[in-house]
Amino acid sequence: MYLSMWILAESLKDHDIDTHIISGEMCIRNASLLFSSDRFQPHTVYVGLSEDFIQSMPGMVICANKNDYFIVRNGTIEEVYQKILEVIDYYLEWDLSVRDRIEEKCPLQEVAEMGAEIMHTLIGIMNAGFIMQAVAGKEYAPQISAENLNELQLKAGLPLPHVTAYTDVLRNRLNAKTPYIFEEPLLKARFFTQNIMINGWLWGFCFFAIPGETVSEKDRQLFHVLNGQFHRWWERSGMQADRPEQNNVFLGLLDGTSVMSKDQVWDFFTRIGWSETDEKHLCVIRERYGNSLIYSRLIHQISQTFSDCYVLEHEGAVVLILNTSHLPLEVLTSQLPRILHGSEIHIGISYPFRNLFHMPQYLEQAQIALEAAFQKNRRICHCRECAVSYTRNFLRKTQTVNLEDPVCKAIRRYDKEHGTEYLTTLQTYIMEERSIQRTAAALRIHKNTLLYRIRRLTEEFPLDLDDREERFRLILNFLIYSDYEP
Repeated sequence: MYLSMWILAESLKDHDIDTHIISGEMCIRNASLLFSSDRFQPHTVYVGLSEDFIQSMPGMVICANKNDYFIVRNGTIEEVYQKILEVIDYYLEWDLSVRDRIEEKCPLQEVAEMGAEIMHTLIGIMNAGFIMQAVAGKEYAPQISAENLNELQLKAGLPLPHVTAYTDVLRNRLNAKTPYIFEEPLLKARFFTQNIMINGWLWGFCFFAIPGETVSEKDRQLFHVLNGQFHRWWERSGMQADRPEQNNVFLGLLDGTSVMSKDQVWDFFTRIGWSETDEKHLCVIRERYGNSLIYSRLIHQISQTFSDCYVLEHEGAVVLILNTSHLPLEVLTSQLPRILHGSEIHIGISYPFRNLFHMPQYLEQAQIALEAAFQKNRRICHCRECAVSYTRNFLRKTQTVNLEDPVCKAIRRYDKEHGTEYLTTLQTYIMEERSIQRTAAALRIHKNTLLYRIRRLTEEFPLDLDDREERFRLILNFLIYSDYEP
């Protein structure tokens, strides 16, 4: 770690200093007493008597590095020099300690705690799914109420109102590579925030609470160091989150190109806690208008939020494989809308299955459900909800012979000639399983009117509505040759 003139000046602020810092770059690792004959080294701060270099400012101490300097008005050269040595030693020792712990694969929480100790502020690391990965230094954030601080729980998601607020406020900042100040609307606090990009993905956010109105240069630089230490931790301990081996196995099963035997597959999935008897669902996730930046960002949020699922890109879409023994389907579908808030991403969900070797057919089911979600403008659509309409459309497109029931044709002609609605009545009556109450409600007519129409239908046309096969034939006819929706 290198220090800057801003960090050194901040440590001497009690000695009444006058700063003349232009670059303030972090390049200092050593300190030396300053003499006029010295040849300056770029990584050294020099401490000397001010009158030796600025005759109009006698009796003070100057600290200089390159073109930056500050004047210490209150203190001897020995005191200032000793203080600077202590500060350099303090920060370098802290940096080495953090690096050592990262090499020992310490938890991310420990890195945050060590950062909070030196920065004296609330530090949080949150993934893109708004799950807190580390939070430390709550005692340094008196401007945030205790109730709100209690909501910042490790490994827990933010409450829904916070998620909605974050999504709205951060929408235009999610590609920012430089830090920015984020006004948290619900906590009524200000955070200095840095997006964490891992391999081009928005992994999450690293932030610290701002006690005042502005962020000092010293705090900006220390926060940059802390963010770099988090990246170092991720490279050392976080790479396991990518699970490339599992993704490759899933891709082979999705494509039907896997060369693994059944025993090899289940031996592999046993190691990650999946059982052959577990119920699974396959979800296809796609953005309505193409693979946009917001699409990629939200996919990563989903991956981080539902860590028990497997999320991977496949043929221009994203496939999520859910094991309901680890995460119930209803939990997934109840939480997905808040993550997808404000996006044009839709989801199709397959029927449940157990055999992973059959995933290609369940992938097709999920794609069918996804197309239905687009057409109906629904966020989530299950295959079971669109199976009838899909089958009807398929039969309509592929049939080469008109198989419309002759009785239905005759009723349609009768309705046209006499201005009646017998065909609609018959269709609704059959689809409502011959329930008088439900059929009358669906047609918005009185029960007696319905009973009269049914009696007239059976008198005028050769219908045996007690015959199960005839009812089935009528149902098939209505699905293919009408626009009836169950």
